[in-house]
Amino acid sequence: MVQRCLLSISWLANKERCLQFGVVYCSLLCLVNPAKSAEEMKVDDGPVPTREELRLEMRPLTGDELEKEAVAWQSRVQKKVSQLSQLQLKRTADGASEKVVRVQEEQAELLARFRLVLDEWERKGGDPKKYRAYASAVSGLEFDLYNLQATFSVFKNWVISP
Repeated sequence: MVQRCLLSISWLANKERCLQFGVVYCSLLCLVNPAKSAEEMKVDDGPVPTREELRLEMRPLTGDELEKEAVAWQSRVQKKVSQLSQLQLKRTADGASEKVVRVQEEQAELLARFRLVLDEWERKGGDPKKYRAYASAVSGLEFDLYNLQATFSVFKNWVISP
């Protein structure tokens, strides 16, 4: 056992082999633990900005930068749609209908911001066609007509929304 350790140390003593070993080791670490993109982290971590804040943030961005923003916002909307779907599957518990309504409202706000990014990108020469198709596909409100409390809550929130 000691001989193996000594052989390994002598093998690594060669600077070139040590460098090769370091490169292979770092490469393996990168493959095992991929990092999130900076754009995804930027959008996912913070609170949802107001429409005016988002417009001001997007004003200086180029078309390529706006495309990255669109991808990040689509990812955020997709996570919210997934969360809503999971809640709708589990809504047999008490109070689940209130939570479903709240998540539907959050989804609608995220979709509004996503569409704002797409509008700005299109204004600067981008082609957001596939992103608009996704937004349209997931934007419909879904509610259970047999659950009167949830239906009333969705209707009430729609009436009083700005």
